[in-house]
Amino acid sequence: DGIRHLIRLDKEKSVKLFCSRAVRTNLSDETTGNSMMSMYSEVVYNITWGYPLAIVVLAGLLRFKEKPGQWTAVLQQLRSGPAMEEAHQQDGKGNQITGPAMFQEDRIEEKMSPPTTEAANLSTRTSIERVFWASFEDLPNDLKSCFLYLAAFPKDTFLSTDNIVRMWMAEGFIRPQKGKTIEELGHDYFKELALRCLVQVSAMNEAGGIKKVIVHRRLHGFLHSEAREAGFIDAHDMHDVFVPPSVRRLSFMSFQGGYTTFTNKFCKLRSFICWAKEKDHRPSSNGSGGGGVDEEHWHDLKFLQGSDLLRVIDVRGLRIKELANEIGNKIHLRYLRVNSEHLKELPSSIQRLLNLQTLDIRDTEVAEIHPSFWKIKTLRHVIANNLTLPSSINE
Repeated sequence: DGIRHLIRLDKEKSVKLFCSRAVRTNLSDETTGNSMMSMYSEVVYNITWGYPLAIVVLAGLLRFKEKPGQWTAVLQQLRSGPAMEEAHQQDGKGNQITGPAMFQEDRIEEKMSPPTTEAANLSTRTSIERVFWASFEDLPNDLKSCFLYLAAFPKDTFLSTDNIVRMWMAEGFIRPQKGKTIEELGHDYFKELALRCLVQVSAMNEAGGIKKVIVHRRLHGFLHSEAREAGFIDAHDMHDVFVPPSVRRLSFMSFQGGYTTFTNKFCKLRSFICWAKEKDHRPSSNGSGGGGVDEEHWHDLKFLQGSDLLRVIDVRGLRIKELANEIGNKIHLRYLRVNSEHLKELPSSIQRLLNLQTLDIRDTEVAEIHPSFWKIKTLRHVIANNLTLPSSINE
């Protein structure tokens, strides 16, 4: 991708952006607006260095805090933390700003202007990440899990909120509440993530709800790192990697260049997600690149046979012409999505998935499902292009 230079705002534009996002009331009143900008100009700029993404995430965090007490506590913590100290220790002079000195405006300006390029890069990176971390840490536990789950998907991907909510449901991340469906609660989660500026809304539905979101590249990198360090998700953008047997959630964003055979059994696996592309398969052995069907490599998902705790299978773009009959043994499976144009039928064992909530077989050639499948009591969503429904379902 090359080097990307992030745009920085000056102090005045930084605080204007901050105030427009952090305050729910109208700032059209000139006295109120000027007072706000005067009060937060220095601290916002010193925390965010004028980077718009850091500014809006900081503002999103403070939207959920009481002003002025909780605002002061959050800003003080971010302003006096180790990241700024580390940056200034790198300025070649051994300078260090500690506790009380961080709140002396003249000393801050003196130290910050101008730092070396290396110090500026380090400070920028750590400052932005610390704002991300503060916002992430402020999330309720259920919402933390939901947000981390987004690390399973490729960067720059427009994500359907309906699909993600169904996956959250399958994982059990959404805590039931009286008066609302699980789906409604899941969409409320997305509203909060959007208000906190942790996801960007890219499309709305006709009812005014959030239809699609995207995670900013910089936030995606943070998410990926946090999910990996917490052992929450193993997410890979290549196929030939070592995957530990203890993995709980596994995501592949490409199978390009080869066919993977796993020797491990993933006994603790709860989610398997693959967003490959149909062209991500090995060329035929004769080197022509086209070849017949017999010369192509097919995926069968048999490596999941030992994963009896699976709740989510979401596979797109792999060359799959059949599912093993053993799929019916995944009694904990709640979400099954297989999108392959080569798949023409589902095994009859699918009727044994007694906890299944969602079946998504769009972009397949499946036209009919075993009649007993429709008796599954937990079933909430069946999504397909062309599907013949049974004329009646006998209990």
